[in-house]
Amino acid sequence: MSKRFQSALLAGACILAIALFGVWHSRAQAPERFSQSAGVLEQRPSPALTATYTPAPAFPSPVADDDVDADSVANDVDNCPFVANVAQTDADADNAGDACDPRVDAPVEAARIDASTKMVNTTAQAAQTCYQSGVPHTNGDGSIRITYGPDSFFPNGVFWVSDHPTDAAAIPTLSAAGFNTALTARNADVSSLLAQITDDSFKLIINEDLLPGNHFISRPSTFDETLFQRYKDDPRVLAWWLDDEPLHMAVKSLTAPEPSYDAIAGVYQEHRAQTERPFFITEASLKEVGPWWQRFLNLGDITSTYFYPKTFSWNPSWRKTADAVRSMVEAVNAEKPAWFVPQAWMGIDTWVYPTPPEERAQVYTAIIHGATGLLHFAWDSCTLRAWDGYVYGGIRPDVQTAVPDCPNGTLIDEEEAALGRELWDSLDASKDGINKEIEQLTPVILSPTSNQTYFVYVDAAAPPGAPVRTMLKYYNGDYYLLAVNVDSVAVGAKFVLPFVIGNAEVMFEERALASFAGFAITDEFSPFDVNVYRLTPAAG
Repeated sequence: MSKRFQSALLAGACILAIALFGVWHSRAQAPERFSQSAGVLEQRPSPALTATYTPAPAFPSPVADDDVDADSVANDVDNCPFVANVAQTDADADNAGDACDPRVDAPVEAARIDASTKMVNTTAQAAQTCYQSGVPHTNGDGSIRITYGPDSFFPNGVFWVSDHPTDAAAIPTLSAAGFNTALTARNADVSSLLAQITDDSFKLIINEDLLPGNHFISRPSTFDETLFQRYKDDPRVLAWWLDDEPLHMAVKSLTAPEPSYDAIAGVYQEHRAQTERPFFITEASLKEVGPWWQRFLNLGDITSTYFYPKTFSWNPSWRKTADAVRSMVEAVNAEKPAWFVPQAWMGIDTWVYPTPPEERAQVYTAIIHGATGLLHFAWDSCTLRAWDGYVYGGIRPDVQTAVPDCPNGTLIDEEEAALGRELWDSLDASKDGINKEIEQLTPVILSPTSNQTYFVYVDAAAPPGAPVRTMLKYYNGDYYLLAVNVDSVAVGAKFVLPFVIGNAEVMFEERALASFAGFAITDEFSPFDVNVYRLTPAAG
């Protein structure tokens, strides 16, 4: 039986398992408490979601979608979209109508918006609004906060760094590329990995996986108490990882999820008061399973999920990734840090490496929909290559066809290895990769999402729905509009802001914005394109 056939058979079995699990679940409600305890499962108290940051200036609040000021001129062509002005007079020809222009004789040198342009309003799906009262995230010591400060930490890391000889300099290598976090491989020598950390800018997440080997039920007995007691207060440790997709394992094996839920909850309850470091699990994106999925995502102090859509037969789009991240955030009511696991691997003749543009789009799709941390799967190590023959290759600067001294490791060909190296380079901050952008944007990402209403329009010929997804942030006097084309089809977009734009900059690119005038900016998005705009409101 070929591996390709095996993977197809496995996919079909998983679909059947989810269906049967749904039938079982319709007869069994998810518990309000875990069964080993007489009390409700307690979580660490969440910080009050009250803003202590400097708020953005208030702008008029729209009451409708396509014509908010009810002057019979659509928002995307209205030179005063929030103030009624049927005549559209504009004495200084700066694309901000006289009825709302805060400036006198201060024209903006930009192209006038073509009033004949036909565009589709996608705001309802496109504009993401989570975290308007603050962004749950961690400090470098793992404690949770909602207000950005000097000690705020956006984990940007990889899975499964090991103590294999080829990983002797893994952490310096990761750090030089702009990563700041690594999750250890199961049973790795934590002391040797911690010894590689030379300052407090890099953190380790310790693997205490309760789901050993090929088992389908989490087991408290696998928790290494000695390891925990030794490193529970180590400043180089960011968090403790307790399990990998336990609900998914229950679905695949058609077993009840209670035992795994109880095991994880029991370990968490027993140890959470002993350390300030957070605990978390990673779960597959299985919102179709219902309340159980929400229960598992709420275990611990941080929520985390993954979704790996890129296969040989994928429909080229990150829309399902967007849904996975948004569902994860909604499952915890946007009250916990949300760490997403981007796809950065290939394996079992099915999954393939994302290309550099796809990877950048994947990362920004996750952030725009609410991710406050990234743990890429995975570092290319012997642990990964020897993992049940399931994964063929990950990322590192020197991905090879075979990992030296790894007798059970899978092999990849040179073309595949080159793709892994290329993907690494696209992330490498020393090569102006994605990690450099994330580091620069961290204060923005961890600042509150703007509560101002704005509008997102795309070409009428664009794919249906919302191909361009956005999030508007306010930080240090400027607005930042993060925008990503989640599809593989080029599209034109227009963004109508609630303020006159004094200056607009496209970050991380050596180009001027195609058009900004008055309240609107217009730009083109190539397939899987990302554009980050820094917008300064006009004075007045």
